[in-house]
Amino acid sequence: YYKLTRHFDSMVDLKELINVGHEYQLTVILDLPITDEITLNELSVVAKWWVEETNVDGYLLEKQAEFAITDYERFAEEVKTVNEKIFIIVKSDDESLDLQSSSIDSFLLRELTERMREVLTKPDQFLTPLFNYSLENEQSRHFWKYIDDAQTTRFTYELVQQNQYPGDRWPLILTYMYTTPGVPFIFYGSEIAVNGGEGAENHRLMDFRADSELIEFIEKLGKIRNHYPSLTKGDMKLLYDKDGMTIYSRTYEDEIKFFVIFNKFL
Repeated sequence: YYKLTRHFDSMVDLKELINVGHEYQLTVILDLPITDEITLNELSVVAKWWVEETNVDGYLLEKQAEFAITDYERFAEEVKTVNEKIFIIVKSDDESLDLQSSSIDSFLLRELTERMREVLTKPDQFLTPLFNYSLENEQSRHFWKYIDDAQTTRFTYELVQQNQYPGDRWPLILTYMYTTPGVPFIFYGSEIAVNGGEGAENHRLMDFRADSELIEFIEKLGKIRNHYPSLTKGDMKLLYDKDGMTIYSRTYEDEIKFFVIFNKFL
């Protein structure tokens, strides 16, 4: 736990990566693995060491069945004794903690990912179940949303299995992720619609010569999301969901924005 894998070269390289990221106002979060060889108390000591050594900004942890969510709360409290601004994300479907008063800053929810993949891989689907999930959960704006990650198959793979064209469906799912409550989490390679099944197929090398069309689309969505407070702080209302068309609004103070998702087979 105190050594880098060979893929990251040296500690000097990691520190340089983090420093350069900070120069570009990027937050660097490390994926902190949990095994049966270490307790969360021991892991908090490790986490504090990496903060002090590298100035990293936070950690992503995947909840294990043998640990209660309150154990992760204590982990977060301990790590923040070194730096109170450290950002802690837990990948879990246990939403019992109140994030407003918790040392844990956000959840990464598997259940929401499963719902998005089920509804958005095919046209002519009602999006109401997705909106209800957000509308019924008061903490949804603090959740991180992802459509694929290291433990899933690629979303592009699922689209191909459904005989859907990724170039049409990716803008739809990204629009949903960037305009509904929560923080969009984009797995590497998704910005160029990387394909891949389970295991090693999901970890292909990044092709930096790929078409930039989807990258530019994500950049536009990011600018829109950052510009309008209603997309990060506002309330959401589902106005229409029928025949493959979904209309919803986001409202914050005197600002109101309307969005239309056309999930229809053409």
